[in-house]
Amino acid sequence: MLLPAFVYLILIAGFAAYIYRTQLDEQDAYKWLICVGIFTAAVTLNRNVWLLYAAVIGVGWYIVPKDPEKRIFYYLTLFCILPRLSYEVPFPGVNYLIVMEYPFILSLALLLPLFWQFRKAGVPHSKFDLLIAVYLVYVTYREFSFDDSFTYWARLVLVNFFSVWVPYYVIANAPGDLKRYMVALLYGGIYLTVAANVEWALTWQIFANITQYVNDIVFSRLSTAYYFRGLGLRISSSWMNPISFGVFAAGTCYLLLMLQKLGKSRSMLTFALAGLALSATLFTDSRGALLTMIIALGVQAYFYSPTPVWKNTYKLCFVVAVLLVAMNFQTFMDLDPSGTFQYRADLLVYSKDAFFANPIWGDVNFRDNYTLSANMTQGQGIVDIVNHYLNVALRYGAVGLFLYLLIWTSIIARMISRVSQLQSLGDHRYHAGSILVSLMVGVAIVIYTVSLVGYLPEYIFMLMGLASAYLKSTGDRPKTKATAMAAHTDPPVFTGRRFN
Repeated sequence: MLLPAFVYLILIAGFAAYIYRTQLDEQDAYKWLICVGIFTAAVTLNRNVWLLYAAVIGVGWYIVPKDPEKRIFYYLTLFCILPRLSYEVPFPGVNYLIVMEYPFILSLALLLPLFWQFRKAGVPHSKFDLLIAVYLVYVTYREFSFDDSFTYWARLVLVNFFSVWVPYYVIANAPGDLKRYMVALLYGGIYLTVAANVEWALTWQIFANITQYVNDIVFSRLSTAYYFRGLGLRISSSWMNPISFGVFAAGTCYLLLMLQKLGKSRSMLTFALAGLALSATLFTDSRGALLTMIIALGVQAYFYSPTPVWKNTYKLCFVVAVLLVAMNFQTFMDLDPSGTFQYRADLLVYSKDAFFANPIWGDVNFRDNYTLSANMTQGQGIVDIVNHYLNVALRYGAVGLFLYLLIWTSIIARMISRVSQLQSLGDHRYHAGSILVSLMVGVAIVIYTVSLVGYLPEYIFMLMGLASAYLKSTGDRPKTKATAMAAHTDPPVFTGRRFN
């Protein structure tokens, strides 16, 4: 029994719920606390992982409201409050039938009913829905070359369907207040960043202890090891990886700084919480994570003024800054005593042989390439592909990379265009869009320097779902400033058959 961990986490969750209710005026704060309390008790007071699965399904059935907007809100608030807790479900005749994980069960319990409800109602697809569906089908098909057994195919399809496609599709196609959805991300953000600061201060990996406590959970020893560097213990909270958690913590800090644009009032406590989120980011000892917030703030500055003079000046300064960085790149390399910049540069060089061996379709076994493994294997005995775009190129070839880049560039370009149009018309809906696109640009750039571990895959497609929903909800943008000011902005209501 991990009673101390349970007590610590409940106290932190109680503090977070108090903040949500009193400072953010969120009516669901204490019901969220009940859900967190049930989930935490299930994994700290009992070793059987099936109790957690039953708890999640019970919460989804009896506590979370049936309203689509509410269910999405609760999914966003709860999606990363626990480690993934991977469990290989046994089955006669095979090693295991499927890998069950916390985000898998949460999606199954909260979002799957909405998914079938939306499909039955005939909710129209957007081009982004189709593009992401094509990408997921393609990468799933390419993964079949790793293992041609039926069980591997089945578990891969199920995991991609429940963990990625269902959350994206439901978020992208459901009605609701986009500002409140982004506030929902702060629920887990504030809770985990406060808990992470406690972990750092006590040098006690609370979530790592939970992972090791539950029976039959598959976890990497590297993810639960104690690493000290820079400011001390590198914290990872429930994400089990400091860099990926740092990206989320940086996003939390950014959202807190932008809280007023999300329709919430700011106070000194808001800035104190932002400071805690920033310290959590720093304690991950990840420069890339901090870069997420810096880039997001930089992009947000683009929407400081709607005037063409400001935007053109900003673009000019951006180009000049990029040129200066490119001209002095070696200086930045020399300022990096740990060699992380050099490792990333070498990775691009030694990956060429693996890429050109299968340039079109890629190779899921690319790590077996002799040139890559001989030159880039680290002390842990692995080749760490700390560049997600490179990983996609090596694993899924030029086709996969093209599809993935097309998703990012088309969504971001469309978002920037839509937000700029709404801003020029004085439509206040541009605030939520500017915050979301700024965060997306930050993540899109940073994953050039990190691999997708922890909750980053779900987090990325969650942001894409929010962006797609934003583009759909603002598709009726007014043509003039006068009509923009008088526009009806209440979110549509889902009746079960169609949107009204």
